[in-house]
Amino acid sequence: MSVIGHAPRSHSIRIVLLLVGVLAARSANACSTFLIKDGPTVIVGHNLDQDFYTPGSLLINPRGQTRHSRCATDLGLTNARALPLSWTSRFGSATFTILGQGFPDGGVNEAGLVIAEMALGESRFPRSPNKPVMFIHQWIQYQLDSYASVSEVLSHVDDINIDPRATFSPVSMANYHLFVADANGAAATIEFLDGRVVVHSEQSLPVPVLCNIPYAVEMKRYAASAGLLGPLYRWFDSGSDQRFLIGADGLAHFDPTTHQNSVEYAFNLLADMQFPRTRQWSIVYDVADRAVAFRTARSPEIKTLDLRSIDFSAGTTVRAVADIDAIGSGDISDGFEPLSEDVNRAIIGRFLTSLVGFVSGSGDRAVMDEYLRSQHDLTLQEFIARAHRMSLSALSESQ
Repeated sequence: MSVIGHAPRSHSIRIVLLLVGVLAARSANACSTFLIKDGPTVIVGHNLDQDFYTPGSLLINPRGQTRHSRCATDLGLTNARALPLSWTSRFGSATFTILGQGFPDGGVNEAGLVIAEMALGESRFPRSPNKPVMFIHQWIQYQLDSYASVSEVLSHVDDINIDPRATFSPVSMANYHLFVADANGAAATIEFLDGRVVVHSEQSLPVPVLCNIPYAVEMKRYAASAGLLGPLYRWFDSGSDQRFLIGADGLAHFDPTTHQNSVEYAFNLLADMQFPRTRQWSIVYDVADRAVAFRTARSPEIKTLDLRSIDFSAGTTVRAVADIDAIGSGDISDGFEPLSEDVNRAIIGRFLTSLVGFVSGSGDRAVMDEYLRSQHDLTLQEFIARAHRMSLSALSESQ
C-alpha cells in the first residue's frame, strides 16, 4: 500500500512526491506472498504489514455484478484522457479490502484464482492512449471477476492501463507489484518496471515468493546466499531485508508427509517473514480446498471461511465482515452482513482515519482536518465521502 505524502503546502509537487517516496520506503519492509505447491497441496500465504494500524474487511462478491472503471480522471485529479471500461463479473470472489466495494487489496475467486499486491517503489507503469485506465485495486477486482487461471491473467495483462496514482489520494503513487496463483498451482509475479510489464512464471519463477524488492534482484541475492559461501553472505547481509530468503528456505523445507497441516505451516512461515513492528494481517488461501484462513495483529485467533459453502449466484447480495478485527475464531460463515452504503462508508472511513492520523502525526480530528486542508483542500469527512462516492460510482445503479 502507498500512503499520502506529507509536506508543507508551499513546497513544490516534486518535494511532495519525494516525501511520498520516503513514506513508501518506510512501508516497504511490509507485505509478502508465497506459494506452497506439492502434489495436491496448493497454498498461498500473504502478509499485509504496515507502519500504521490497517483496519480491513472481508467481502463476498457474487457473480453478475456490473462494474465501471475508475481512475484519477474521474476524481478530477488529472485532465488526461481515459478510456472507460465496463464489465460483468464472471466469477464470485472473497476479497479483503480497505477501500470499500470493488477496490480490494487482494482475494480469491470461486475458480481458485488468487491475487495479492505488495509495495514496490520502483514501479513505473506503461501507458497506451488506446487502452482503458483503472486504479490498481480495481484492476485486482477485474482479474478476479474475469479469469480462472494465471495463464488467462497473463494473456490479458497488457489490456488495461493501471493508473499510477493510488485510489485515495492525489499525490500518492500506486507503487505495487503483484503475485498471482491458481488452483492448478501455477503462479506468476507481475511487475511494472521502466514503463513495461515484467512477468516471471514457470521456469522464470523458480522460487514462488514475492516481497517488496523486484523479483530479479531477490533471485540474485538468493543465488549468492545459496552458494558455498552462502552462510558468510547471509551473515554480512544480515542487516538487510531477508524475508525473501526466509520464504525460500521455508518452501524448500516443506514436506507434506511431515507437515501434514499445510495451513498451519503457512501461518508459521508468514510469522517468520513478518516484522513485529509492522504486523497487521496474515492470510492463507487453501486454494485446492477453496478455503480461506486469516488472523490479524489485533485479533490473532485464526478465522476460516469455506468458499464451497458460499452462494455466489448472480442476484445475491454483496455481504461483508465489516471489521476483520472484531470477529471471533473458527468458521465465520455466519458473521457476514449485507453491504449497505453505511457499512461501505464505515469500511473506508476506518482506514482513511487511521491513514490520515499516521501521516498527520495525530489522532485528533481537528489536527487531521487541518492537515488535509493544507494538503488537499478538504476535511477528513470530505475525504471519506469522496472515496465512498467513487466506490459507489464504479457499480451499476441497479446494484
